[in-house]
Amino acid sequence: RDTKDIPVERSYARVFSKALEPFGAVFLHELKAEGRPLGGKHNSAVLYTVGPLGQNAKAPGEGKPQPGREKLVMNKLDFVKCLYDTGVNVMEVVKEYNKEAGARALTLLRVPIVSGGTF
Repeated sequence: RDTKDIPVERSYARVFSKALEPFGAVFLHELKAEGRPLGGKHNSAVLYTVGPLGQNAKAPGEGKPQPGREKLVMNKLDFVKCLYDTGVNVMEVVKEYNKEAGARALTLLRVPIVSGGTF
């Protein structure tokens, strides 16, 4: 696929672990003007995080967890620490982006719940 068709101007990513599982990873994508939801200047970027697992469950309708998934479930202390480190990664990615963004710097960030519900 030709990359000119992808509505992303630039991307940033950050992880804090060398583990194969990407818990705590953060991805920020600045969208090209023509790829922004509702064409709005305030919908200029998308941020995605990979939160930790606090229980071996999936959301209703997603079926049963894969075998071996239970090994990825964290105890409460490690779960909260991973959530904290994920938040640090979010802010570090935004800071890095803002350093280069100039007038396009992010001043408002809406993030859905991370590792909530069945996680």
